[in-house]
Amino acid sequence: MANEDPLNEAKRILHLAVNYDQDSNVPKAIEHYVRGVEMLGDYIKTCKDPVRVKKINESISQYLRQAESLKAKSKEILSSKIVEIKKIEEDSIGHSYENLFKHVLNEKVTVVEVEDPYIDKMHQKNNFVRFVELLVVHAPRLKKITLTTKESGLDNEFVSGLSASLKARGIEFRVYFKDFHDREIRFNNGWVVKSGRGLDIYKPAEHKFGVGFFDLNLRPCRSCEVHYYRPAE
Repeated sequence: MANEDPLNEAKRILHLAVNYDQDSNVPKAIEHYVRGVEMLGDYIKTCKDPVRVKKINESISQYLRQAESLKAKSKEILSSKIVEIKKIEEDSIGHSYENLFKHVLNEKVTVVEVEDPYIDKMHQKNNFVRFVELLVVHAPRLKKITLTTKESGLDNEFVSGLSASLKARGIEFRVYFKDFHDREIRFNNGWVVKSGRGLDIYKPAEHKFGVGFFDLNLRPCRSCEVHYYRPAE
């Protein structure tokens, strides 16, 4: 039987890669994905279990796809310049979606693309609808919103309900599925907004009748950074 120590170390490295990926630390994520995949490749050379080898090869393919996806995005980021980094402190308030996104919205925005793997819990769905409402109000020429997420995350009621509501306002809503970790929002006026937490930055309200239940500007937040990019001139 193959020595399990290299396999455990590869798992540790790949776990770090996923964490870096979720925190939008693209260079570190790529570095650890590549290193972890190389270690898995070395391990299966000595593994005699064909079932395990097949399973590990499938994992290798998945991690390589994610690394290549990040490499492509890192090239796009290099061709852009970071305009602002907004640091959100733990338990701080004043960070409604309007405060975070209104300044990147204007009449030039007709398409918004959201990539977020975690839109499966009720509060995450509610947050997404709140964000969509902001787009409807502050992007007067909006024609299309796309959401790319993990396939297990959405139910038909959410998709059909939001689609019908947006269609009534002349806005198309499309959902795409893929297995990934990073989160970002792209506006076709050139802005790209990235955050390790995506839209899920708020702590639960203390009480359904308490201050901050409806107004997210009064809701305490989890610590994170929001990065704003624009194409380099």
